[in-house]
Amino acid sequence: MEEKTNQLREVCIECGAHIPPGGECRDHLDALLALETQLAHERADVWDQVGAVTHFYAVGSYMLQHPEGMGGTVAALDGLRTQLSRHLDGLDDMDAIAARVRREANGAARVTRRSSDPIPTWGGGAWPMAITDVLAAGLDGYCDAVRSWIESIRRELDARAPLQA
Repeated sequence: MEEKTNQLREVCIECGAHIPPGGECRDHLDALLALETQLAHERADVWDQVGAVTHFYAVGSYMLQHPEGMGGTVAALDGLRTQLSRHLDGLDDMDAIAARVRREANGAARVTRRSSDPIPTWGGGAWPMAITDVLAAGLDGYCDAVRSWIESIRRELDARAPLQA
């Protein structure tokens, strides 16, 4: 349903980014992942050092800004927000986060929303920074732009109401 609805709009209702003509905001995520692949190939020395964290921040940012479109449960999105914050604060490294995610994924909790589950929302309107801002930074500015993106999301979420269902 989101894909058909977005074709009638010029901006994504979840993040405020401009939508490609005839496309959907998810196309931007595909472009972001392609940019990461290009960065890993062309600048392996940089990507080897920051790739895992940058990817976690980038995909996590997109998921937090698209709680309806990505299909996560309220608990999963709350957990993602917590994991990203703990990493930004230096409380958990990527190994600790991966271990926690594995434990939770192997447990009874679901991360994917069922049709009968409430649709989560952060409330509020457009975000100060969206995926298109990261894409505009290109290869040279990608890692810094992703860091700025996740930090802007964190500030915005801290100022908004808690996740609502």
